[in-house]
Amino acid sequence: MAIPSDEYFINNHPVTYEEFWKFGGGTFFIITGLLHPIIGLLFIKKKSIGRVLLVGFIVTIFVAESVAGIFVEIYRKNLASVLQTGLIVGLLTWYLFYKNSVKEYFTSK
Repeated sequence: MAIPSDEYFINNHPVTYEEFWKFGGGTFFIITGLLHPIIGLLFIKKKSIGRVLLVGFIVTIFVAESVAGIFVEIYRKNLASVLQTGLIVGLLTWYLFYKNSVKEYFTSK
């Protein structure tokens, strides 16, 4: 069987496969599945746009979850999780754009 028939959970709330897709899970996995290999290839080819795409993708997910939290209780976040995500994005941005060894990697041919 190509499609699993297990239960899926969104924030510990059981949902059917159809509900999972309606909540955007399927779309998210399709976009992620297409974008990550592209970002990986850009990293291997030392293209700076790969760094921008990776950070941009993570920030987009964070902003989308935060905006969804205003309207849908399942996506509500507390201040600690917002600060953690901000810290992770900040560290990732610093590493990819300001660490000397990484900057040298992307500027070398």
